[in-house]
Amino acid sequence: MDFEEMNNEDVPDAEAYMAAPAALQLRSLGQSPTGKFGFPVVTRFANLKQFNDWESSWQVWWTNHMKYILEREEKIRGQHTEKNAKLVADYISKVLPRYLSPLETGGRSVQPALCHTDLWPGNVKFKAGSDSGIIFDANALWCHGESMAIPDYPWPTQGIPANSQKWS
Repeated sequence: MDFEEMNNEDVPDAEAYMAAPAALQLRSLGQSPTGKFGFPVVTRFANLKQFNDWESSWQVWWTNHMKYILEREEKIRGQHTEKNAKLVADYISKVLPRYLSPLETGGRSVQPALCHTDLWPGNVKFKAGSDSGIIFDANALWCHGESMAIPDYPWPTQGIPANSQKWS
């Protein structure tokens, strides 16, 4: 891996940098080394360790991931209010199964694809002296290719606006 100088001023248009991750995702579909969802090493979403244990079911993997995130949030912010505790319980026990179960029942299945799970404009820059984009700070994961449309943090918590939340 080489060090790349980057232009810190502008972010390339999405069309200029999304082709590579989209191609990787399509080429890797169904190619997980274990045939499962997860990743063989601990990765980080910024400074946060991510739950990456291998699972055969996308529903099981995502539900475990969300439990991990929500438990970490509670450790950081303190015990949930009664209302938020009910939201968490309903989200885990009702929303996720209703949303994810149809993907893996009735003869349907989800194939793991290798995804960059931290794509946002802050992780994309122009290469110095070039008009081509460079994507960095990958949080790789064998996952459902459309999972990045699902927010990790399903709601602003305990009255703190989402854009000011601090995750440590």
